Amino acid sequence: VITSAFVEFFLKKLRVPKKLQSFAILFFLVFLMTITGFRGSVMRAAIMSMCFQLSKMSGRHYDSFSVLAISFM
Repeated sequence: VITSAFVEFFLKKLRVPKKLQSFAILFFLVFLMTITGFRGSVMRAAIMSMCFQLSKMSGRHYDSFSVLAISFM
């Protein structure tokens, strides 16, 4: 979550459009999962961050309990 916030901050400073920011963050999270070897804790955090980014992209409400349940599956 902290790394995706850092990437988002960096992309905002570069004035990258919001949709492109979200896609870049999603790509970065997949890349981060690959580097760490798809460990459980990294997968859970990345899935939660991805759900947050997808909810921002679609304009839907982010429900942390539902996302937590999805990440445990």
